[in-house]
Amino acid sequence: MRFRACVVAVALAVACFWAVGAATPPAPRVLQGDTLGPQPGESEPAYVERAAATLDHDEASFALVSFARPLDADEAAAVVQPAPRVSEVLVTGRAPIVVPEPSIGRLRIDVLRSATTDPLTGAVVHAGRAELLQIEADYRVLAVEMLPADAVWGAFALTPPVTGGRV
Repeated sequence: MRFRACVVAVALAVACFWAVGAATPPAPRVLQGDTLGPQPGESEPAYVERAAATLDHDEASFALVSFARPLDADEAAAVVQPAPRVSEVLVTGRAPIVVPEPSIGRLRIDVLRSATTDPLTGAVVHAGRAELLQIEADYRVLAVEMLPADAVWGAFALTPPVTGGRV
């Protein structure tokens, strides 16, 4: 009799868990509709052309600056100097490194030097079109790809720049 009661209790518990799960499905994932970086199989010239076409609005937004060759922190800081904000730096073979704004008494170059000693292949910046065009004009820059102005930090995907291991 006790065994039968235990079996019924377990069956009821499983049925309750199933009913709760069916009534409250998991929340849908945030879709990462915006993407920065080359698409799979995209050639370097095709990426450069596509990235240039994204510089089509004046509002500040996130952008991927891909360096023509890996740069040290000093060079990278000079290249992205026009951008009001540098959010991440990219290093071949590693996840993007989030970088803070410089604290009082420190410069962006100090932040980049402390982020990594490895050569940088790119950076994610937040800037307007005018600043991004300045950055794009630097001979050390391969491409600047700009997201739409409504893109939100943490809700876009990032693929490695082409200089991080040829596409």
